[in-house]
Amino acid sequence: MSVTLPLCEPIVPVAPDAGRAQVLDRFLADPNLELLAVVQNNRPVGLITRGRFALGLLHDGALSGSIETMIIANPVLITAALGLDQICDLMRASVDAAPGVIMVDAEGCYLGVMSATALLLALQQSLQSDPRTQAVKSTPISTIPSSSARDRELFISAVAHQIDGPLEGIISLSERLSRHPLNSDGRTQVHTILETGRGVLQLVRHAAALGRIDAGDIVLAPEPVILGNLMADLEEAWRVRAEAAGLTLMVSYEGPQDLAVSVDPEMMRRLFNTLVERALAVTQRGIVEASLKAKVETSGVYLEGRIRDGGVSLAANRLARIFEPMPDRAGGSFLESVGLALCNRIIGVMHGNIRAESNVGAGSNIAFDLLVSELAFCPAQSAESHNDGRDGAIRAHVLVVDDNATNRMVAEALCEMFGCTSEAVEDGVEAVEFAATGRFDVALMDIKMPRMDGVEATLAIRALPNSARNLPIIALTANADPEDVRRYLSIGMCDVVDKPIKSDILRDAILAALASKAAPEQAIASAVA
Repeated sequence: MSVTLPLCEPIVPVAPDAGRAQVLDRFLADPNLELLAVVQNNRPVGLITRGRFALGLLHDGALSGSIETMIIANPVLITAALGLDQICDLMRASVDAAPGVIMVDAEGCYLGVMSATALLLALQQSLQSDPRTQAVKSTPISTIPSSSARDRELFISAVAHQIDGPLEGIISLSERLSRHPLNSDGRTQVHTILETGRGVLQLVRHAAALGRIDAGDIVLAPEPVILGNLMADLEEAWRVRAEAAGLTLMVSYEGPQDLAVSVDPEMMRRLFNTLVERALAVTQRGIVEASLKAKVETSGVYLEGRIRDGGVSLAANRLARIFEPMPDRAGGSFLESVGLALCNRIIGVMHGNIRAESNVGAGSNIAFDLLVSELAFCPAQSAESHNDGRDGAIRAHVLVVDDNATNRMVAEALCEMFGCTSEAVEDGVEAVEFAATGRFDVALMDIKMPRMDGVEATLAIRALPNSARNLPIIALTANADPEDVRRYLSIGMCDVVDKPIKSDILRDAILAALASKAAPEQAIASAVA
């Protein structure tokens, strides 16, 4: 039997002249529907995805008309005879990076679709079962994986990136739309888009992170972390969402105040966020508790984290398998199982332990412990606040520079959320022209653009004859290694923010840029010399 055939979904396709209202009904009727094949005379001619369709509606603001402008042409066509590796090669070679493929028979007639999410998860399971990579689970992260494992991990990361960016755009624009006056049906539809988008985004990110860890491609980056602040940030991040679900989130920290330890902050945040999100999802009513205890010992600082949910109590056989990424595990969603498997891997990389326990009453506990190094606490100097008044808004005029329309819309939506005004341009040439007017407080600069890229534009702005040369510039990029970051800072950029953009990180970067608005003269002089 074909390996890929079970992944194919025989979803009824749509015609090229199908109406937008018809397609909207299809997506609303099935929140798990990711893509539809566009078929004419039983031959596939394109794909239409939930994300591209939603962005098209948000951009055009019209439900009338056909889907012609929303179709992804030249879809990848596969047959049941192809294996996962061959499909990966076809998708890598595709000009249009569509989040899925179409399966056809030997005569080229339509059979069904296979989403990139389904393919990504199949690759993850294949990677798990590959005997050449089994040792990675129990060996140090320095272990070099097989070339096959590395190729698949790179493909998983590439597919995840293709899905991640558009989904971030959909979620940001949907959140923006939700703040507009809507009738009951409109609110329901926007809520469906948001919840579906968030679920798929988390699933993609969990699966991609699992792939990186299993391929040995994770390097810990310890930094000083104040544990009290870590838990305060956790409560702030999830309080509103808990309240919206009618739940109470209780976050606590027990240990020396201002205790700083050496841990990877991104790993710790991902661990806690994944466990809290899972607890909120399985709790129908009541309380979700997240706690962290820190005990200073001679060998370091012993940390014990615990997340208690209010869901159903779990049987012993399920508790024993709860950290396995099994999609058919009774009573748990696939997103939940992948998330817990990721937490298990993270704790393994950090050389700790994780366990699941049933509560005496209802629900379960996920607990973990690890030993970390203590650091002397040095209060960080906070940047001068540029919030204006009691609403916490940032009063700044922002220049958004990006050749991708979705990225521009997301950045502008975030600026609006922060209280900023903004203007957007498509490349570095326009960026220099707009910056020269001197009416902007900060610029968000994409790196890879046609005509003039972000580096060239920054150098040109720094060479301007007027005070506009001092414009703070924040780089936005999806691929910045440490050497790239050093280069961007050396030419006069003040910060680097990764794509997909996280709102809190961008907000902090803008505030820091405004707090140090004087241009780095030494960097500028060396850059334009």
